[in-house]
Amino acid sequence: MVHFFTTTTGIALAGTTNTVYRTTDGGSTWGQVATIPPYATAAGDLIFSEQSIGSSLWLTTSNGALLRTADEGLTWTSTAGIGRKVAFENALDGLAYTPDLPPLRLLRTADGGATWTAVAFSGQPPLMDLTPIPGRPGTYLSVGSQSVRLPNQFPVFTGITAITRDRGTTWQVLGTDATLYGTVAALNDTEIWATPTYEDNKSAQNQKMLLRYSGVALAVRNTADPARQLLAYPNPTAGPMQLSGALVGNETVRVYDAAGRLCQQGQVSDAKRTLDLSAQPAGLYHVQVTAPDGSVRSQRVSKAQ
Repeated sequence: MVHFFTTTTGIALAGTTNTVYRTTDGGSTWGQVATIPPYATAAGDLIFSEQSIGSSLWLTTSNGALLRTADEGLTWTSTAGIGRKVAFENALDGLAYTPDLPPLRLLRTADGGATWTAVAFSGQPPLMDLTPIPGRPGTYLSVGSQSVRLPNQFPVFTGITAITRDRGTTWQVLGTDATLYGTVAALNDTEIWATPTYEDNKSAQNQKMLLRYSGVALAVRNTADPARQLLAYPNPTAGPMQLSGALVGNETVRVYDAAGRLCQQGQVSDAKRTLDLSAQPAGLYHVQVTAPDGSVRSQRVSKAQ
């Protein structure tokens, strides 16, 4: 496989030897820089999927191992038993899963893939494919299919779409239709594309190669319990802000820009509620507070000049 981080810097992976070659001149010259740690858990383990954000690249294998670099291919780590695909919303936060292989298993990371924890989720995520929604921290859209078997009949399959707004803990089914979705990708909360599965695409009644979402912007979930709501004030702010709402201690606060990029991160508690955006340029931001139990609360804020 070949992957470029910029127009000049890229890597090439020789699968037979796990050797990484790197170029910084657009591919004119290459040099060996690293060897990926052993990852094969069975013969014929192959690269199954890839995702990149900035200097980070995550490769998953057909046997569920994760290969990871955070410095444009110079150094690598290997972790087995993660899943055949990953979906990262930024360089730190992501989910891992294996498409449509029961029992459904979902893992979460908050350190770029160095460590993972199992997600005890509720709802019905159809994990054929998964995409983060840029600009909506913690929000992922999943697609797939579900089957219903009637007595003495073949199963009937229906396409299904579901959403999570808390990094996989709870899922809400958005809708079902006749298309069996295979992949999904989102640019923001209105520009979303999907493709049907191979079997669905080749059927006579469904010659659809690419589908585009035409609904309203995906909504942000409201917090049912007012005591759990998060407020950040003053809003707009020139820099310093105070967080209002229940804090149990050691919550992680992350600030994302309008494109969903992580701008800053820190810790807050009941005794330390100050958040300072002075280092950020003017614009709209998403403040997200994650509790030790994984629950997420967020608030949109505006940074003035």
